[in-house]
Amino acid sequence: MYGYIQLDIELTYRDSRVMLLRCCRCERGAVFIHVALLLVVLMGFIAFVADYGMLMVARNQAQNSADAAALAGAQALAFDTDAADRWDRARNVAWNTGARNQVWGEPPGVVPTSPYSGAPCDGVGVGAGNPDGCIRVDVYRNGANGSSALSTWFGGLFGVTTQGTRAMAVAQTLPASGTDCLKPWLIPDRWNEAQGNPNEFDAPGDTYVRPTMNEDGTMNYGTGWTPQDIGHSILLKPGNPHQAISPSDFFEIEEASLYEEAIYGCEITASIGDIVHALPGNRQGPTKHGVEELLARHGGSATVIIGMFDPAEFAAQDRQSGNFTLELVNMLAFRIDGIENNGTVYGEIVGSPAEQLTTCSSFPCPTSTGLINIIRLVR
Repeated sequence: MYGYIQLDIELTYRDSRVMLLRCCRCERGAVFIHVALLLVVLMGFIAFVADYGMLMVARNQAQNSADAAALAGAQALAFDTDAADRWDRARNVAWNTGARNQVWGEPPGVVPTSPYSGAPCDGVGVGAGNPDGCIRVDVYRNGANGSSALSTWFGGLFGVTTQGTRAMAVAQTLPASGTDCLKPWLIPDRWNEAQGNPNEFDAPGDTYVRPTMNEDGTMNYGTGWTPQDIGHSILLKPGNPHQAISPSDFFEIEEASLYEEAIYGCEITASIGDIVHALPGNRQGPTKHGVEELLARHGGSATVIIGMFDPAEFAAQDRQSGNFTLELVNMLAFRIDGIENNGTVYGEIVGSPAEQLTTCSSFPCPTSTGLINIIRLVR
């Protein structure tokens, strides 16, 4: 009996030992360890892809907001070239534009700086009473400057609950030297009236000095129109080449083979310094039809760019044939408000963006006096 009990104990011990060895060598349940580790890695990967992807999308949206705000502010400077509070208005325009361009569904924090004289605008003189012509806009979506931070979707699992982004843009307005949409009219630039008829250029008493750019980048306006004249009302009436020039006379540009179409469309590309052929501006019918079509296309008023010539050069020419050449010495933006039955176009001088910017390596440099400007994103 004792022997059976001892045998049972030995068998039981042996069986337990075998079972223990089997359990130690068994791989059952090991996959749960791998799954747990993989879940941690997978969640980290998802957090990187999803949260970082959201950050990149928000970064692009912030940059779009900054670019749009800077360009809007520079455009405000181009239209509002000489007002005392033009910088305040430019900053307001930039702020409103940036705030309307939401970043991940919420308005960002927008901080416009104008005038801005840092890189890349430092040392850039552009005249028009504006030493730099630059506006910088910083856009925030990181909890700073009135913005809220971006939340995370999966980053909270690793203790990261928020993230942020910001962007910056700098835009600049510069005096333009040409346009791709010049209207087929030439008018005299303004001169100093000294003697004779007050509304005619009478040499040698009356004098005219062309605008030039100084070596430091500032403008020498000469006697011509300047940004201070924005808002000045003017009349354009057909000129007679056989008579002394008056401030409101205009002459047609011969290059405009489609004269009427050039009034309501864009047929002429020209730059300051170009030589153009002028004709008497006496086609009242095409002028009236072209202006009426232009105004109809633009809702009742339209801003156009017209060329100006040197009145002294005009007075010195032999114009008996009615055909003569003139140099474009400047350009201005003119808002057309209407036309009278006799072909007189009326409106006022305004600021306006143009298309061409020409740099020159020698001085004096022919350029616009800020009556037309080009807008560009420089950073």
